[in-house]
Amino acid sequence: MKKFLFLLVALVCCLPALAEKKAKVIKITVQPQEAAIYVDNNLIGYGYGEFSRPPKKNQVAIIRVECNEYTTANSKFYGGDERNSLSFKLMQDGFYRGSAASGLVRDIQLKA
Repeated sequence: MKKFLFLLVALVCCLPALAEKKAKVIKITVQPQEAAIYVDNNLIGYGYGEFSRPPKKNQVAIIRVECNEYTTANSKFYGGDERNSLSFKLMQDGFYRGSAASGLVRDIQLKA
């Protein structure tokens, strides 16, 4: 009887630890919303996307997030990673903004 009671208590204590499994689907959110999300060079969405967790601990998923006027973000996600979601906030590209303004050249007629 004591063995059965001990087994029952051990099962109740370990049950929450077993329930906290890693999610099989990883969610990605990006600011700005129009940013393209690529996982292993496959487009999965704009602003929000989901992909399957790599099945093995040492397998990796390559993540790339890009948008016009913003710098591209690159990241790796390993199968053994504990996170269930990722979030990226892209920074504006200062070089793009400077070069876009210089492209607005007006025709000026010189008077002699």
